[in-house]
Amino acid sequence: FFVNEDGTKVPRPRTRKERMCMAYREAESARWELRLGMAAMVDKEVGHKNTLTKVLQEMDTAQREVKEVRWANKVLHKDLEEAVAAAQKPVVCPNCANNGAGDRDQQQQQQQQRPAS
Repeated sequence: FFVNEDGTKVPRPRTRKERMCMAYREAESARWELRLGMAAMVDKEVGHKNTLTKVLQEMDTAQREVKEVRWANKVLHKDLEEAVAAAQKPVVCPNCANNGAGDRDQQQQQQQQRPAS
């Protein structure tokens, strides 16, 4: 800088060689900034792609889990229907199921157990 008589600072005039060197450095730094910006955009796109892949995998896993739970629910529902049907059937003792033959056997057993008077 040059200091003028009034005290203000003024940059000194540059030679052509210095101006050319400064322009070259400016262009070089602009190229590096452009490369850095492009790398950041590519990195951002790759990050979005990875995030999208991760979300798709999680969604696929969730869908398979829902499918498994629905299948298990169907199996449990069928088991419940079978249990309800079994509970609604009348209970018949094995002796009574033999067309009354069990009744005669029971009567004979009861008579044998009674003391003779």
